Amino acid sequence: MYQRDGKWYSDFYYEGTRYMQSWGKVSKIIAKEKERRIRNDVATGEYEAKKKRIRFEKFAKQYLEHAKTIKRLSSYNRDEGSVKRLSSFFKGKYLSDITPWLIERYRKERLKEVA
Repeated sequence: MYQRDGKWYSDFYYEGTRYMQSWGKVSKIIAKEKERRIRNDVATGEYEAKKKRIRFEKFAKQYLEHAKTIKRLSSYNRDEGSVKRLSSFFKGKYLSDITPWLIERYRKERLKEVA
């Protein structure tokens, strides 16, 4: 726990995941109590961190826009084709929902179409 510009912050790791929280301009005692509650909730599995939820197609669009500015045309065209094929399978899915198992399913489906 630390203070910066009159605000208290917690910053800790639990099982490899980092948790950061701002408590605002409160007393150190209140900030410590809030941190204790968060740590307890994290340890018992009751705390769910906010996740950025981005769909595959939005990420793919952003990636292609970026790739167009930094890659050669041939590389960009290859990426564009790959994203098009991937989009047919992953459309509508959040990135956080794309698991290794789902990727393996895509690979098996794709192998039916190509050698």
